[in-house]
Amino acid sequence: MEQLIFLAFLFFTVPDTPPLDIKAENTWTTHSIPLSWTHIPAYLLNGILTGYRITYQAIEIGECPHEEIPREVILPPEITSTILQGLESFALYRIEVTGLTIKGDGPSEVIFAGNRR
Repeated sequence: MEQLIFLAFLFFTVPDTPPLDIKAENTWTTHSIPLSWTHIPAYLLNGILTGYRITYQAIEIGECPHEEIPREVILPPEITSTILQGLESFALYRIEVTGLTIKGDGPSEVIFAGNRR
């Protein structure tokens, strides 16, 4: 039985696709952006989903280009929404969402959203 489990583990890999239907509301408050997505379908996981990695950074404040150090949050696999908080006012953010398995990060999806209220 242990050999069978070990062989199954060898065939695990990263997901084939990023999380689906990623959405961010552009004008919720001046310091936060709600973010949501749907689970990666089981047949595209290639293993056991261990969580989601969200990386985000301001790329523009007002009309001026801006680059800050990316921030990252890792959420458990049952979570499909979060609120990015502590953001700069009147900024455009690059947001990247990735599904994780025990073998690593799958492909990511990048969206852009702002809190330009």
